[in-house]
Amino acid sequence: VAMVPRRASLPPTVALIGRDAELARLSELIADPGGGGPLALVGVAGIGKTALAFAAALHVADRFPGGVTAVVVEPGSSASEVVDAAARLAGRSRELALLVVDAVDRAPAEVRAALAQLPAAVQVMVTGRTPLGVPGEQVWPVPPLAVPPMAVPPAAELADLAGVAQYPAAALFLDRLARVRAEPPGTDEVPALIGLVRRLDGLPLA
Repeated sequence: VAMVPRRASLPPTVALIGRDAELARLSELIADPGGGGPLALVGVAGIGKTALAFAAALHVADRFPGGVTAVVVEPGSSASEVVDAAARLAGRSRELALLVVDAVDRAPAEVRAALAQLPAAVQVMVTGRTPLGVPGEQVWPVPPLAVPPMAVPPAAELADLAGVAQYPAAALFLDRLARVRAEPPGTDEVPALIGLVRRLDGLPLA
């Protein structure tokens, strides 16, 4: 099966850390699409495009009486599969609906063809490594999570976990670490923690 359709109860989303500003702004853009084209969340692999898109869609779900739907593009997907999935789940042409198309870079030409066939009442948000390049597209570059600065010796505010955790990349790492290790990092481990999240470039997946 090339397409994975998902209904208005979107896939379970992870708790976002350090994305409050992006989530608020995306919610505004979804509510007021402006150019009429898709809203494209663009960024490198692992930067959190999908999680952010699904979270934003859930955040504004009550504004779309026609439903909120996600379609995940797989390699080899055809335009008709995208259209069929959208029609089954969000293609209620008389009610405003939101369609999230994830990983459009896997079949960009097919997705472009599919979007041209959707009813005007279906608003679209896509995720991909590059923009689709369709008329009216609004491109939203998804940034990495902020990382603590590297300084030797560490700045005073980075001498303990409380200071380091103010940076979203470190906060996310600490959240995941707590799931597999009972003891939090000691003060002597803070420089290594800072170095690690910096080497991972603030990428949530990494």
